[in-house]
Amino acid sequence: MTFQLFHFRDSEKILKEKAMLRYITLTMEHVFNALEGVYLRNALLRTVLDEMGWHQGDVWNIIAGRRCRYLGYKNGVAIEASFTDYSYIAEGLTCLQLGYDKGQIDAGILLLTTRGIPAGKEKDMSVILNKDMGAMEPTISLPVCIGLYDFGDPVIGNCNNFPSCSTESNQLQIPTL
Repeated sequence: MTFQLFHFRDSEKILKEKAMLRYITLTMEHVFNALEGVYLRNALLRTVLDEMGWHQGDVWNIIAGRRCRYLGYKNGVAIEASFTDYSYIAEGLTCLQLGYDKGQIDAGILLLTTRGIPAGKEKDMSVILNKDMGAMEPTISLPVCIGLYDFGDPVIGNCNNFPSCSTESNQLQIPTL
């Protein structure tokens, strides 16, 4: 699996009316291709979104002087993301909801990693997302498209000159969090 898109609250209809469905799919593919195998994904995401034209307009800060700021904005649609852990779903949706309530955006896109999804019997992502989205109602009510990415483990190439490299595998050893 590379990524999956899930639509909630008529986001697909809104994105279709804005003629953005294909563009969003291309953006999600570019995000995956550019960030697969990269260790510091969040640091590169802004550049990738800029390459795809997601830095249009003056709607950036949701709350002046605060961190809550869109990663991308285009044609009334904002993107928020974190590839650190799935638990960012609540914070990301809250940032998008604030912009929606202020009339800054018509819909949102939230990009997340599958890393950190609660372990359990359920493996169907649509069931997990529906359960999580239902738990956040009525607080979160915006039309939103959630993109879930499975990047796998980061790949770090030859690192002969680094002291933390294993001499056996010649690969950098990344500590687990």
